[in-house]
Amino acid sequence: MRTNFTQCRLVYENPSADYIRQYGWTGDVVQIPKNATTQISTYGCRSLCGTGNDWYKWEQQASTMTTWVLPVVGILLQAPFTSNAFWETIFSLARWVGSPMASLSYILWNIKVSGKCALLVDLATPYGTHVTDKDTDFSKIRDSFYLLMTMNQYTMKEHVRQKKEAEGLLRIALFSKDLRLLKVGQAPEGEVPRASFEGTGPPGGQWAPVFTVNGQNTPDPPRPDADMESAEYLTLLRQQLADDLRAKRRRGVVPVFISTMWFVFSLGLSIQGAFGFLGENAQAHDLALGLLLAWLPVLILSSIVDRNPVAADDIRMRLNELVDRVRQSLMDDTVKRDYLETIADRTQQTEMNGWVEKISKACPELENFFVKFAGQGRKRFHYGAAHPILTDIERAYIADRGRDWLHFEAEARNKLVLGDVSGGLDWLDPRELWQVLSAVVVVGGTTLGAFILSYFTPTVGLGCRSGGYTIFGTVAFGLLLVEMVCWWVFDASKPRLSEMRRNTLRHPQMVQFLVWYAQRRNHFDERSSKAVLACRNFLQNQLSKLTSPSFATAADQQVKAWWMGWQEKSAAQRVDRIFFKPIECFNCIWLCYITLAQTTGAYNNCKCKSSTWGGGGGYIDWNVYNTATSPYVRTNWTIATVLSSTIMAAAMSYIVTEWCLQSHLSTADVRDAARGLYLTRHFRWLTSPFRDSMHYAIEAGYFARRLLSQSIQGRTAKATAPTAALGQNRRSVRWTKRTTPFVPELLPGGATPLADLQHSRPRSSSDAPLIGGRSSSGSPPGARASHDEQASEVGSPSSLRVPDGRPGFVRGVSEGSLSV
Repeated sequence: MRTNFTQCRLVYENPSADYIRQYGWTGDVVQIPKNATTQISTYGCRSLCGTGNDWYKWEQQASTMTTWVLPVVGILLQAPFTSNAFWETIFSLARWVGSPMASLSYILWNIKVSGKCALLVDLATPYGTHVTDKDTDFSKIRDSFYLLMTMNQYTMKEHVRQKKEAEGLLRIALFSKDLRLLKVGQAPEGEVPRASFEGTGPPGGQWAPVFTVNGQNTPDPPRPDADMESAEYLTLLRQQLADDLRAKRRRGVVPVFISTMWFVFSLGLSIQGAFGFLGENAQAHDLALGLLLAWLPVLILSSIVDRNPVAADDIRMRLNELVDRVRQSLMDDTVKRDYLETIADRTQQTEMNGWVEKISKACPELENFFVKFAGQGRKRFHYGAAHPILTDIERAYIADRGRDWLHFEAEARNKLVLGDVSGGLDWLDPRELWQVLSAVVVVGGTTLGAFILSYFTPTVGLGCRSGGYTIFGTVAFGLLLVEMVCWWVFDASKPRLSEMRRNTLRHPQMVQFLVWYAQRRNHFDERSSKAVLACRNFLQNQLSKLTSPSFATAADQQVKAWWMGWQEKSAAQRVDRIFFKPIECFNCIWLCYITLAQTTGAYNNCKCKSSTWGGGGGYIDWNVYNTATSPYVRTNWTIATVLSSTIMAAAMSYIVTEWCLQSHLSTADVRDAARGLYLTRHFRWLTSPFRDSMHYAIEAGYFARRLLSQSIQGRTAKATAPTAALGQNRRSVRWTKRTTPFVPELLPGGATPLADLQHSRPRSSSDAPLIGGRSSSGSPPGARASHDEQASEVGSPSSLRVPDGRPGFVRGVSEGSLSV
């Protein structure tokens, strides 16, 4: 039966009736004056008014739908769904809506990684450089980092991402300019049809092409021109792939902005309605619903930065094709020998010979490198390939060189390709916890604002609305915690976890526990297999009675295939199926229920209005049941609105800022990209004081934490030691306007690497069109001049000589042209 609170109030306050004495509230009240004649207990309300709902009128329902439901649907329609993948779309939507903290953590981490790629491209050339030609080293390194940013959105096979050689292979594929690839159709030496061990081959087990002479297979010296591409082919391949990826990058940024602005406009209308008609509970609860969903436009808006391609599977195959071309070429001894000979430093060439050989031996296991698209937080436990590579190349070269690190292009590429590899593509950087914390603040802060508004709207206490918000936020936070713990536990390649496991095995009690667990696990697996076999037999017998034997057999085979597939799944995949997906679907459905209940008025009943969930409440005041007149209302509503709105605005500002700062990396037109990079640099320079202050505050926190850790452990060290150690471990580059002077590494005897001299010359007349800068590779004088001295450098290309006496080139000056 439908409840009518207006009629019920008249009945309760009837002087001739005895309802006040019978159902009146005699307990404590919160933030309202006590009045026995207008305050009824929950029991009295249910007895007098009924247990049904006082549904909103159609006008109120339509207002809520146009204010919140439709804008939310519009935002959800802008989510980065995958075409022709129904169940993937359903589970992705359940993950984004049901586990927003975890999803936003992955997205913010991807944005952080792509932002680092854009930063390194920004720092590759001097501040005033304006590159407008594709045939420059700057444009080519821009393509490499864009490919790395795209690769970061794809998962890798578990045995692939745990190998250090996998990172080495990707770095060669992305940054090498001297590797000559085998032509299409040519197998690596030693693989049919190109080579064979049989016959009188070269000494030392080297491979060589096989030719037929007089009907016999005769090994012959390698034919680089016939079997191998040119040295520039790999660079051209990367450039073509980057252009295709930029062309296939999903558009639709404008609709995302429009739907986001629609939500913000609706929030503004709701705020105006709540405070314009201060005290009306219906307006307040509509506002609370908007505050609860304020994280949603942040999550969808972030997809304009962590953008998915139009055809994710096609892009994955293209990326795998690039990596496979490099992988197959590195399996060829001739290719490896020619590649190592391009390193000018003979000492470094000897050191890197062993590393390239390790990569070559691991190449047969590194085929089909990338598996599935995992951008926008779609896949659980996805870390990506970019951050380990970025961290290693920062530590190996870029952090020391700073601005204009690409000046000595050959040296820079050698370091980027063959620099130290820390731990492969699978390790957790504690700095990622900042993104996790940010996601918790965004989702938790906006949900907290909705909670405050509903909780402190009379009757004050935990009720259906505030309790529902609490359930949603708690489940989302719990999913995040469990996911982080599972990510850490299931990933045995992390050094800290491996060390912990080794330490625990030293204790006899732990060994006994592990043995007991293994026995119980085997016993459980045996019982499970027997139970499944019994179910199969029962199912087949019953189906044989009802259907044909062939249908029963086919059903039995399907069950068998399902069980075999389940046994082959990893522990992480099993937990995903039996825990994460069901809980995420539940939380998504719960949020939909909250929205529907608020829209229709399903919360307008005695139990919800009396706020009995938390042990408080238990009463309804007829003076404030529909319009709150308490003096605390404005304060509480203001706090809730400011909290959620500020967090939402700050998160949106961050997303839009990152989109602007990174857009030059994904812009297809080089001139537009150069214009965007110019504006990006100017913005970074204007905001550098704020970033510097934040950096020093964070460094002070790390420094204090290290001092505290040392004091707890009883160690004695100088105050400067922690800072040095910390800097050596992190080696993170910072944006700067000033070019950092440095001297290039010299060969034994004091000679500059020949490769730098070769690459310093423009390879075509199109290398020179720069405004306020130099050519793509620059020139290797004995030491780099500062940025302020570049404009005044004028001279003949042969007026300078490097230490070994060969002609050099003044920075900013190329043959036949001057850079102004």
